[in-house]
Amino acid sequence: MEGRPWTFDQHLIGMDNIEDGIQPSEITLSWSPFWVRLYNLPMNARTEYHVRRIGKNIGTVMDVDYDGVCLDKSSWVRVMVDFSKPLRLIIKMKNSNEIVVVVEVKYERLPIFCFSCGRIRNMESDCEYSVENDREGEKQWGTWLKASPRKGCLKKLEEAKQFLSCSRALNFSRHAWKQWGFDESGGGGVGG
Repeated sequence: MEGRPWTFDQHLIGMDNIEDGIQPSEITLSWSPFWVRLYNLPMNARTEYHVRRIGKNIGTVMDVDYDGVCLDKSSWVRVMVDFSKPLRLIIKMKNSNEIVVVVEVKYERLPIFCFSCGRIRNMESDCEYSVENDREGEKQWGTWLKASPRKGCLKKLEEAKQFLSCSRALNFSRHAWKQWGFDESGGGGVGG
């Protein structure tokens, strides 16, 4: 269960814990966890709190891959996705200046899905949600929804921890203060 999503021949294998005494007809398998990559996050929305809030627009948030710095071009969040519904392509949100920005969504280990309706449950050839005309036109969903694997994330996490643990103090000698035009107390000099 921890290693989900599992696929066979690029098709998603739906899995869930089953309670004792449940009837097979009552079992619905329509949820699977995915690591989702969020691109184009505003600089003030890169905290773990903000990534969780943005992830809630996709599904139930399980985990956030947060290194404490978030200087990368994207952020990762593990979300329980309802694969009976169309995949989210974008999330619109307002930044601190009240300007609407678009956050792009991509999914790691995304199995085969329908480019017409965006659902993982079926392929385009047997899609019950789209009409024949929709199948021939430009598609809203495509292979571009697949995110590159999270390889190297552990290395980035270690680098971020090392970066955050560093603290350096700059010490200037009296000679340097005088050279830059400051008096010995550090005041005065150039520009002030």
